Amino acid sequence: MNENEWATEESALESLTIEELINRPPFKESRDDLGSATIGARIPEWMNRKITKFIEMAGSPYELKSDVARDALFLGIEILRLRYRYKWATESKVSTIVDTAGELDRLEQRFRDLTSSLEKLVSSGDTPKAASLRTEYVLAVSTEEDEWRKMRCVRQLRESRVVNDILKYCSDKIRSIIYG
Repeated sequence: MNENEWATEESALESLTIEELINRPPFKESRDDLGSATIGARIPEWMNRKITKFIEMAGSPYELKSDVARDALFLGIEILRLRYRYKWATESKVSTIVDTAGELDRLEQRFRDLTSSLEKLVSSGDTPKAASLRTEYVLAVSTEEDEWRKMRCVRQLRESRVVNDILKYCSDKIRSIIYG
């Protein structure tokens, strides 16, 4: 991770001091690997003038007001964490556990959506299109790196009536991925 990446939930930041926060490079990234969110707040005019001064000062690392706001929020959140002795790592671990536990529900819902669409295509007489989409899905599943996810998806494919109904329209490669 380079020093400009978003790392508020990394354990490395758990022990930062105020001095270390002050010496960090400005935080200006607008998104991380997980995406981004937009927030809005009204601020007093005096604060707006100070933000503008940060942009206009000689050698300023900021180009936009949003750069100043992101850096101020990053530093402020870390100061609040220090003030309240809050540990991001615990929250991050719990979120990861909850997210992982919900993975099965997400896989099942996604597969229900797929089979519902395949059934509609088959009932409307477009079985070749259904077979083509199922082939794309199977090929995508076959490249899944997480072995647990891959096996769950393959099991869903094996147990699906509509998938088995259109099996004759698929190649031997696709059949071997599903049935081994």
